[in-house]
Amino acid sequence: MPEATRVGYVLRRFPVLSETFIQREICALREHGIDIAIFALQREPLEGLGAQARRLASDAHYLDRVSRVRMLRDIAHFARTRPRALAATWRRVSSCAYSEFKSVRENFSIFMSIVSLAAWAESRGVRLLHAPWAYTNAFIAMEAARLLGIPYSVHARAFELHEQGRRHMLAEKFARARFVVTNTEFNRQHVKEIIVPGTCGHLHVIRNGVETEQLRPGIRERSGTLRILTVARVVPQKGLEDGLRACARLASPFHWRIVGPVLPRYEAYFESLLRLRSELGLERKVTFVGGLPAEDALREYPKADVFLLPCVIERNGNLDIIPNALLEAMACGLPVVSTRLGGIPEIVDDGIHGLLTDPGTPLQLRDAIEKLGRDAELRRRMGDRGRARVEEKFNLRKNMASYAQLFRAASGSSALSNAR
Repeated sequence: MPEATRVGYVLRRFPVLSETFIQREICALREHGIDIAIFALQREPLEGLGAQARRLASDAHYLDRVSRVRMLRDIAHFARTRPRALAATWRRVSSCAYSEFKSVRENFSIFMSIVSLAAWAESRGVRLLHAPWAYTNAFIAMEAARLLGIPYSVHARAFELHEQGRRHMLAEKFARARFVVTNTEFNRQHVKEIIVPGTCGHLHVIRNGVETEQLRPGIRERSGTLRILTVARVVPQKGLEDGLRACARLASPFHWRIVGPVLPRYEAYFESLLRLRSELGLERKVTFVGGLPAEDALREYPKADVFLLPCVIERNGNLDIIPNALLEAMACGLPVVSTRLGGIPEIVDDGIHGLLTDPGTPLQLRDAIEKLGRDAELRRRMGDRGRARVEEKFNLRKNMASYAQLFRAASGSSALSNAR
């Protein structure tokens, strides 16, 4: 593998059940000849994860598992080879507002993550460090790259751009990056407001993608019950309470399956959804399936008639930008019902590939679901058009080819001006 294509992917946690798109990116980039080394601050439990996630996890380097002996050895190495750069790294960690969790103890933890990442990357011959999220992992990647004197790049996706209290040091992260990637025109406008004037030339929109060769429309059995599907984390931004209120007003028989994990911090929210389901008398009509391995979740799409994702904006400003489940559903020929929010209108043309409603409007959702429920031919047409849209704009292999070109160009020369 040419050295110029060796890239370090720096993540907060890996592998994450709800981030299968990251796993797909890595695999697709490797197929395009980019030698990806996976670095993560924390290893996630492997329970409930599929074969692909387990395989990638076995190949990853976890910074929270570095021994004290290794830490001391890494510090001694850079104290000997790059003493000024190492001291400057500690000064920046101590002074920068890199996270909402900043403290003396966290400073030390972040510093050691930077040093360990730099040592590992140097030993692997990594020519560029890439942060797939513009959060704390991007700060660590940026500083490790400065310590080594190599380029770094960053991908700004969702919460780190929009959630209050988590948009830390974005201007510097963007300014120091060899290139910045985002996934929608919606996000491009937000990044342009932050990015240093005159540097927008290194901002690129590369859309999320799915494996259209593996995701194909199935043969759907006719049923007198409308089968509604949602694949999503059980979190407020998915608008599931609006979906429950909409379904409670449906006149025709239906069953709604909600496939997705309940994160510990949202257990109270999940309990509130269960209470609402009970109050609306929907216990037999709405099933919370829980999280499934990616391979099993994909098998849910051919069993459904309509895909529902009623996204809203959380109180803290967080929102869905480009829900990958929408792309998966459309690739499988499902008509979708969602909301006019974030980058969703860049995926779904209202009335062409599905139906879009205003966020937070259960009655509009009900009307959209009923319209699709009454007309099987309309569902088929929208599903066919949705499949064609995904093949055209959201094909993983095609979109990752553009990413691979950026990596080759950026890592072909390690001469990043660290004084920039």
